[in-house]
Amino acid sequence: METTNITIVHLIGQAHLDPVWLWRWIEGRAEAIATSKSAADRLDEYPEFEYTRGESRIYEWIKEEDPELFERIVTHIKSGRWHVVNGMLVQPDMNLPCGEAFVRQIMSGKKFMSEFLGVDPKTAYCVDSFGHAATLPQIFKKSGFENYVFMRPKENEKATPQIFLWRSADGSEIPTFRIDESYETRYIETLNHILSSVKTKPENLNQTMCFFGVGNHGGGPTKAQIEYIMKLKEERKDINIKFSSVDKYFDAVKKDANKLEVIDSELQMHAIGCYTANSALKKIYRKAESNLVLADRIIAEAKKLGGNIPEMKKVNELWDELSFNQFHDILAGSSTKTASDEAIMSLGKIYVDTEKIINNCLRSIAAKVDTSGEGGVVFAFNPFPYVLKTYLEYEPWTNWENWENEGWNLSDESGNPVPYQLIDTEENLSFDRASLNRILFPAELPPMGYRFYRFSKEGKRQISNGIVKADETGLENELLKIKLDSESGEIISCIDKETGIEFAGNRGWNVGEVLEDWSDTWSHEEVKFDKYEGKFKNAKISKIEEDSLQSSLLIERSYGNSVWIQHIILRKGEKEIIIKNKLFWFGKFKTVKLGFDVNADRAKSYHDIPFGWIERKNNGYEYPSLMWMCNEGVGKSGKHIGTAVINDGKYGCDVTDSLLRLTVLRCPPYAYDNHHKLDSKLNIDYLDQGLNEFDVIVKPYTGGFLNANVINRAREFNISVPLVTNHSHNGKHAKSNSILQIDSPEVELTSFKIADSGEGYIIRLLNNSGNTICCKLNFDNCSSEIILLPHEIKTLMSKAQNGENVFVETNLLEKPL
Repeated sequence: METTNITIVHLIGQAHLDPVWLWRWIEGRAEAIATSKSAADRLDEYPEFEYTRGESRIYEWIKEEDPELFERIVTHIKSGRWHVVNGMLVQPDMNLPCGEAFVRQIMSGKKFMSEFLGVDPKTAYCVDSFGHAATLPQIFKKSGFENYVFMRPKENEKATPQIFLWRSADGSEIPTFRIDESYETRYIETLNHILSSVKTKPENLNQTMCFFGVGNHGGGPTKAQIEYIMKLKEERKDINIKFSSVDKYFDAVKKDANKLEVIDSELQMHAIGCYTANSALKKIYRKAESNLVLADRIIAEAKKLGGNIPEMKKVNELWDELSFNQFHDILAGSSTKTASDEAIMSLGKIYVDTEKIINNCLRSIAAKVDTSGEGGVVFAFNPFPYVLKTYLEYEPWTNWENWENEGWNLSDESGNPVPYQLIDTEENLSFDRASLNRILFPAELPPMGYRFYRFSKEGKRQISNGIVKADETGLENELLKIKLDSESGEIISCIDKETGIEFAGNRGWNVGEVLEDWSDTWSHEEVKFDKYEGKFKNAKISKIEEDSLQSSLLIERSYGNSVWIQHIILRKGEKEIIIKNKLFWFGKFKTVKLGFDVNADRAKSYHDIPFGWIERKNNGYEYPSLMWMCNEGVGKSGKHIGTAVINDGKYGCDVTDSLLRLTVLRCPPYAYDNHHKLDSKLNIDYLDQGLNEFDVIVKPYTGGFLNANVINRAREFNISVPLVTNHSHNGKHAKSNSILQIDSPEVELTSFKIADSGEGYIIRLLNNSGNTICCKLNFDNCSSEIILLPHEIKTLMSKAQNGENVFVETNLLEKPL
């Protein structure tokens, strides 16, 4: 590399701005306008000065509220002195959104910036986010980014050079710069700040970046700071200080990029408590996010089958609202209670609005299907590209008649009887000679398609053979035998009946642990939660049901004045345990975990991350995981065994040797930094007080997780099969239909949607394996062979051409390669 004695310091004038943190978004909006006006004024006053600003939502607010200021900014952009970075709507949390949510975050940001600012930012810039998933280099590269800038984790939290090549598992690489010390300066004399950046740069580079400007609640570079730097430029001859931009810096070092150190891991271990702070917010975020992914698929299916679809502007607005709530201080649960409560309400509205969209689209499809016959029907729509074998729960309307007494039956669309089981209804009412009924039944649904089931008094009843055994000591079906401890309610044995393998380790499953946790909302300077205090016990175990398809137990246990109620379910033909949880928690400065010990040596753990998975050390560190995590190793029989824990709204876990623990909740005060004293307040709001609801699946398996259907099962658990009640009518559509199928279990469909242009469809695939996969993709009766490299995300645009579907490969933003 070329070196000189003079280091060039690219000074990046910017203003870090949290639209939500210790204030509501309306305060963040006000500061965004004021800060941007100040920056425009400084550019007018100092011809040498240059300014950097990201996040399309900030620009949207300015355009809406102050068109004159917006035009001034556009003029400065055209002059080359106002630099636009981070083509995203906000600076999101870089661990917790799913892969598709990252794509929509970037699509929204870049689309606005291209249309209204005339730029396509090439530097992703999330300087305040707390950690960064290992899959981001591929996401960035396939979204048109060339560089990345971050600050956390700091060097003491994750040892990295100041600049390095960051590589994801698929081989994608992106030059990445770690900000030294801080992105903000609330002081005038910045010499030591500059010299620190010089000191930490790689020795074989003669260029570095240093960031300055008042931040957090906005502000930006001040007159005094700019004038001090201008004076410093004249005085210091040993360094070449210049106002600059991040793109100019990366362009300057680009020739040496292939000589930079390569980092091929995730960037973690800052603010580990943010993965689990505010359980209610994270649960509704997962529901809103999953429903938007589902809505995209249903809308595309409705369009292909001639149904009604909503204005895509409405759907995009919902994605934008989700993207705003991905902001790192919102989704992390590290903002004030008022701001957090508003986010929960916002996410709840997204969920409700998507439910309306999904139902409207599906009803328009069902209306065109021939359902003629007695009774009523319920349509089940499969949002996955493979035959889905699952259980469905449904409450058919039987005109207040008791299902059993009045002779109601269940059949499929061809009239074949379907086995069912009556289970508890949701309501708790009682009527004289009247009844509501809820049924559980097995369903087999065509790939990305539909079929319906009829409930009527016609036909024969299907009797299911056998019984799933249940008593106060455990549950047993034809695959698993589960034993519970009567005092703690823990699962102390789970035996595979075919092989005799014991999956549960000595420390058991379903262990409710309470840990002392005096860390703050972020858990600054922590890497693990390991101060064991006690566990839930004093269990009362009751049998809820014992029947042919499903049996279940109710467990009530306590810790102090907190009560944990669990509904534990085992179903016919399934090698998994469903645990529905209601935890009434009233503790402070504690962490609660749910532990599962796999009966294996030399265990390794694997975790769900955006657009992929990662293996991590079993060192007890607290890590972010999305829908699933698993731990596997060599069992006592010599066979490779594992246990997966799938969840519907939790994001943190740790693994120590053979013990995997899902983090259920943490309860510090809202937005509390442990450098501050609490004794000045008499009334303090603590996180996660009262009812916490969540569900998990415990899935034991032999072999590796990639062959155990763990990933697909996790998606099925979070993206529900939508059901639509319908009446009997004539129609032209087939009684059962399928429009999209993929034949490889290792290839995941992450998106099926109408293309952003409105023409054609987007089909996004992810190769979850470390091998090259050739899969067959059937779409609308046309078949294509698709090759995916190891861990590759591949986006295809399908368009009709000469009566056939033609696939064009695009980047993540739907631009043809």
